[in-house]
Amino acid sequence: MSSPPSKRAAFCALAFAALATLALSCGSNNKTNNQATTATKAPAASASATQATTSAATSAATAAATKAASPAAAGSPSAGAVAMTFSPPGGSAPWSNVANGCHGVPLPPGAEQPKASDVGVTPTEIKVGATAALTGPASSYAPIIKTIQDCFNAINAEGGIYGRKLNLIVKDDQYLAANTAPLTQQLVEQEKVFAMLSSLGTVTNAAVYEYLNQQKVPQMFVNSGAALFGKDPQGHPWSMGFQPDYFTEGQIYAKYIQQNLKGKKIGILRQNDDFGKDYVDGLKKVLGDKGTTDNPIIDEEVYESTDADVAGQITNLKNKGAEILYLIAIPKFAGLALRDAAQQGWHPAVVMTDVSNDPTLNDLAGGKQNTEGVISDFYLQPATANDPAVQALKDFIAKNDPNLQPSYFTMLGYAMGQAYVEVFKRAGVNLTRQSFMQAAESFQNYQIPQLLPGITLNTSKTDHRPIKCVVMTVFHDGTPQTQGNAVCGGT
Repeated sequence: MSSPPSKRAAFCALAFAALATLALSCGSNNKTNNQATTATKAPAASASATQATTSAATSAATAAATKAASPAAAGSPSAGAVAMTFSPPGGSAPWSNVANGCHGVPLPPGAEQPKASDVGVTPTEIKVGATAALTGPASSYAPIIKTIQDCFNAINAEGGIYGRKLNLIVKDDQYLAANTAPLTQQLVEQEKVFAMLSSLGTVTNAAVYEYLNQQKVPQMFVNSGAALFGKDPQGHPWSMGFQPDYFTEGQIYAKYIQQNLKGKKIGILRQNDDFGKDYVDGLKKVLGDKGTTDNPIIDEEVYESTDADVAGQITNLKNKGAEILYLIAIPKFAGLALRDAAQQGWHPAVVMTDVSNDPTLNDLAGGKQNTEGVISDFYLQPATANDPAVQALKDFIAKNDPNLQPSYFTMLGYAMGQAYVEVFKRAGVNLTRQSFMQAAESFQNYQIPQLLPGITLNTSKTDHRPIKCVVMTVFHDGTPQTQGNAVCGGT
């Protein structure tokens, strides 16, 4: 059942107003974060200027010719050119600071010829791997890796990266860590992949975190917001996240609750792993272990990804008097929780993690009336937005994989795919695993059109968290709608 229309309308009006207030209160935070990032990274670029002199000179001499020879470069904004911060082995096409789709990168004039330069790299191929939930409870995330594969196919159709085709081998681990470890070992030791790219899941990636770092295999753009994958770039230099980390998001949600849901009791439903724990730790960092007097935490329920439902947990939260449902779940269980709450006549304010922003959520929840007023956040353009960047994704899918539908997850795959183009380009004609990591650590306010305004990629040798900002959203008529400006966490 759904709540009375008047109650739903009142809550939605409150939610929209509250989000606007939060965005205004954090507007200066976004500006400060961007300025701080730039200020921190400028000396690093300056310090490496001497090292990059030879490569930069070559790049400057060949930039015009490369632009003329490259359809992708010709279509990218010339103002997006950036200085190199290290010497790419074998030379490099000019670096850009603006993504321009999934296009091949031609060999620049004067560069070395491609050769076998590292494990998984031949003169004609770069072999990479990934584990993903192609089946199982988290299979709704499969469009992410499928879109990355489509991106690589489009790059290959245009000659690849410096003449090498990207060969992505994806293994289905079914979102089970027990499967991830042997499959990753197979990719590294038998398939001899150069790197692991965008593998899915917190517990699954955690299961191979130590192994990949010991083997010095890049664990790049991990498809999880767990703080683990960006918190120790010195001790684990081969791992890097992509999306905002869950701990930071938890802090942002806590501040939202403090500002806009004061006086309401909090009930938590989370997945029973580090994914769920990071969000709760972020919340408690701000509110304390038991919440505050204004917003006490009265219950914390967990579920396993192998569970059939969460009806019992919802009953417990309702019976204990929770007025806010802090919902940390993958799409399947977020939908089940919202459906069960409606069926039990329980209508709390819902603050839900962005990883559940999936096209199937309304159906899983029993209808869009059960997602009305749900608060979440985005860092990517919603697939329903009237924006040229969204249309670019739609055009890409229509041309390369009509079986996919535009969604938040295909948007993420498309954004990651474009980021990989730049990483491979910056890593050099005869790239190594080391130069690949150096390239990934060289982003300064890198723009991907599919990211929301005010959100860019920023990395360094000591910063393996590329995205640190989100924009709050509220569901209305089955569609999440962004509200206000980007809200940023710490560096």
